[in-house]
Amino acid sequence: MVGVLGKDLKVRIRDAAAIGYLVSKEFGVRENEHVALDPVEALYLLRRGALVVKDEQGRELTFADLVTMYSEKDPELWVKLEIYADLRKRGLYAKPSYMPGPVFLVDRKKKDKVERFIVYVFIEGRRIGFTELEKAFERARASGRELVVAVVDKEGNVSYYRVTKMT
Repeated sequence: MVGVLGKDLKVRIRDAAAIGYLVSKEFGVRENEHVALDPVEALYLLRRGALVVKDEQGRELTFADLVTMYSEKDPELWVKLEIYADLRKRGLYAKPSYMPGPVFLVDRKKKDKVERFIVYVFIEGRRIGFTELEKAFERARASGRELVVAVVDKEGNVSYYRVTKMT
């Protein structure tokens, strides 16, 4: 499938068959006659060979071109991409959140029910305060999702922890 990179750094796909595939796999956001992919989603699909990205002049952009472009706006891009890819590899439907920092809205679909999570990403060695974790927990509860904390170690390995409230 072919997408065009817009000024807002979203990749838009207009082909009807591609839109059907993307919607069925919960990629992007449907906007009228196209699907808009978040930078992390576009990079994920490009790296897997499922997407070709062109600029508005029709020039094909490489994975490295997009990483460079996106990293200028988002210094945590690489961590987001690795977490996103890991979540997808685990069979989960993940959407990048519009909250600050690497945060994902994740759904796990089982036969007749959906488990909903909000995944906050923390990088080993970066200090966080208890209030930051408490805010993440309250946001998750307010959105009807369970909080999962993803910790990325120095080697890039990810460990996931469910956070629950003790009474």
